Amino acid sequence: ASAWVYFTNWQRGATVYNGRRYLPLIPADGLSEITQTLEAHYQGSIVSTCGSVSFVNGRARAWGGGHYFDDRCAAWIWRNRKIRQLAGGEGFAYSDFQPIASALIASTSITDSRFTVSLKDAREGLHCTLPKRTYNVTDFPLLDLRFDAEEGAAGVPRPRYYGAVTHVVPVCVDTANLIFELHDGRITSVLEVLFRGAALTAGTDYTIDYSLGRIQLAKSLGYTAEDTIECSFTGQADDIGAAIETGPMVYLHVLRNDMGLGWGDINLDSIWEAHAVRETALSVKLYKESGTAELFGLIEKSIRAYSYQDAAGRIGLKVKPASAPSDTVYVSEQRIVDIGRDESAGSVFGALKIQYDEWPLTQRYRWIERAALTEQWTSGAQSTLSISTVLASKADAEALGDEILKELNLPTLWVLVARVLLPRSVGDTIYLSRRRFFDSQPTANQRLYQIVQLAKSPSSGMCRIELRPVT
Repeated sequence: ASAWVYFTNWQRGATVYNGRRYLPLIPADGLSEITQTLEAHYQGSIVSTCGSVSFVNGRARAWGGGHYFDDRCAAWIWRNRKIRQLAGGEGFAYSDFQPIASALIASTSITDSRFTVSLKDAREGLHCTLPKRTYNVTDFPLLDLRFDAEEGAAGVPRPRYYGAVTHVVPVCVDTANLIFELHDGRITSVLEVLFRGAALTAGTDYTIDYSLGRIQLAKSLGYTAEDTIECSFTGQADDIGAAIETGPMVYLHVLRNDMGLGWGDINLDSIWEAHAVRETALSVKLYKESGTAELFGLIEKSIRAYSYQDAAGRIGLKVKPASAPSDTVYVSEQRIVDIGRDESAGSVFGALKIQYDEWPLTQRYRWIERAALTEQWTSGAQSTLSISTVLASKADAEALGDEILKELNLPTLWVLVARVLLPRSVGDTIYLSRRRFFDSQPTANQRLYQIVQLAKSPSSGMCRIELRPVT
């Protein structure tokens, strides 16, 4: 059985909120700084350092006269348990408290005076290697031996594809009956099968097993072990046969089917919101061993989104905002403790290269290039930023390149504020207003920015943020 235990750093007055008694065992310095970084749009994802929480290993008659955590340290299971931090003030109703962080306990440490838990992002430890299954002669006695693993070696991965893919050479899993596996699982459709350079006719030259992702060639074609076939098809289908091909839906499918997350572990609203504005069909090709972290990075870069952990500890997906969401915070000059702007030549690029439509047959990408002419002329920047994606078409790659160019070499604005941003996370937006500003426009009047780095101290209430303009 499991249960929530409640603690507070409030040392005066009532410690009962929402009908629950909070033990005042968190010292003034017990909550460490929490940092979050939204990596640049060409890298994707959020990197979080969740810090730690220290408790007083106090002694009192309320719990039998002993030190509170001495027996509980060993008797309770702490590792991988969820911890939530909420902030409020004296006299607040419980509903007015705001969540400022949620994490899992990674490790514990106890001394005579303190019990400390170190925290980790809920996404740590979830990643796995894909594809998970490999070809072998135990499962496929009549497997084409060109695809059999050598003794003691890892097997050839059974590929998985999402969206429309081309130039795929399938594996012959039954040489007697000429059965080829295109995809490990259910597929949506087969567009074309080429044999000796000629297109075959479905129903005459081959039949399709949609549920297993396989085709069977007619023996009359005269296929031999020296031949190969090349296929174009649409990969993974959902339970009703529709293609899983947008970035958010691929992300959700992997979370559920490969990483073992339950519905309660996922922020479904964020994924559906991302799906509504990022409907571009991708072409995801898992034909060689790679990690889910690498896969998510490719998806995030392709649709300009990022995975994150919400205040309740659920895993979600957000897209870069094109306009101000309804919960955007207003940061006025009165709230600003300090502000500055940084620029560095080391992060300036003169060109952008977008790679798209990888061909499994050759393991090479198509690509387009865009020049940052202003930077080439003004600062002599010559370096090229290369971005690999799972985009399917040249038009999609060009659109992504044009979006990134708008904000590729912008300076970093940082702001130090108190308390108002404690409930916020990286990726959120703010309106910034100030009478003085560091550009050609001498003032900032409700300029819209996205938070890309956040360091917040629950103990002091101070937040340092780095901002990127929403263009």
